[in-house]
Amino acid sequence: MRRATITLTAALLALAGRRAGAQTLDLYQGTVMGSPRIVAMGGTAAAVSEDMTATPATAAAMAFRPSGATDWWDWDFYADTLLASRDTDLTNSGLPASPDRPVSAGAGGACMYFGKWGVAVSGAGVSYGLPPAAAAAPPMTLSVDGSQLTVGRPFVDGRLGLGVSLAVGEFSIRQGDATLFDMTAVSFAGGVSLRLPDKPWRAGLSGRLPTISGSVTNNCAEPTSCSGFVPPTAGEMPWQLGGGFAWRFGPSAWNQPRQTLFRDERALVVTADVAVIGPVTGGMSVAGFAAQMPQASGRTVDVSARFGAEAEVVPARLRVRAGSYWEPERIAGRGGRVHGTLGAELKLFVFSFLSRERRVRLALAGDVADRYQNIALSLGFWH
Repeated sequence: MRRATITLTAALLALAGRRAGAQTLDLYQGTVMGSPRIVAMGGTAAAVSEDMTATPATAAAMAFRPSGATDWWDWDFYADTLLASRDTDLTNSGLPASPDRPVSAGAGGACMYFGKWGVAVSGAGVSYGLPPAAAAAPPMTLSVDGSQLTVGRPFVDGRLGLGVSLAVGEFSIRQGDATLFDMTAVSFAGGVSLRLPDKPWRAGLSGRLPTISGSVTNNCAEPTSCSGFVPPTAGEMPWQLGGGFAWRFGPSAWNQPRQTLFRDERALVVTADVAVIGPVTGGMSVAGFAAQMPQASGRTVDVSARFGAEAEVVPARLRVRAGSYWEPERIAGRGGRVHGTLGAELKLFVFSFLSRERRVRLALAGDVADRYQNIALSLGFWH
């Protein structure tokens, strides 16, 4: 009887220990991901969003049509990819990196404009290797795939643009070919853009609610352990609130509606954004979870500052961009990182569709920080 009591007590203590180890994964992405224009300009988007490539950053991107789109209906598309070095520390975890942990990402979408309304559907995915729990353990991979529906339109005689979006994200953690955990999360976002006629500046606000659902599904037979891992209780993308201001130096008024398809003039745009990122209660680092080295993550409110510039140096042919941003300290004790960004956009060729000229462009951007390097490529329309 005494032996049975001791055995039961030990089992309860072990179960309690496992439950105590349950954790909520902090899914905030501190590095800038998106179109090469956004990456090259240091992640600034709240005030300078020009087309649907900025919808992941602000829903207000669909509130205004690109310059020269004056027909009752119009359309647009884009396709992006990211090429990161294999030893990149994507989450700033500080855990050992190695060349056998690949990082890959891609995004794309299409949109339609009907009268004053703009509707866009976009998708993006990123997959990156996580630190293994042991030297001989199968490789760990986190995959994030999301889709987003964005709707926007202008108000107050085109001075104020409003946009809303619904995003659905799927997160999974794999060990070798087996999916250990996965979850689906839903979130809503909104954006506001202010563009006064004949003014050389623009301002914008954007916000995102925390994930509405984020319960983790354990795909292993054992409910309290999966290949040695205590299953996380949930994953959460925190709320975010941001604002930005931009100023354009050029011969024509920035916010004045134009009948011409393209401005084709030398101009310089400078912009700055500030983003506030909310906490995740009991948040833990995804990379630390995979390596079984617990790291508190997202326990406090964080702030990120971003700066960028864009110059059309050869009208109708070449634009160059540069920027910098502060990646806040999300993981306790790791400190933040300063990023430097560069990029360019080149017009490739021109074709006509439904009696309208279309310019196809190739955009390139780079982002460098401590233990982090990536190159972003994009194919789409020149605006």
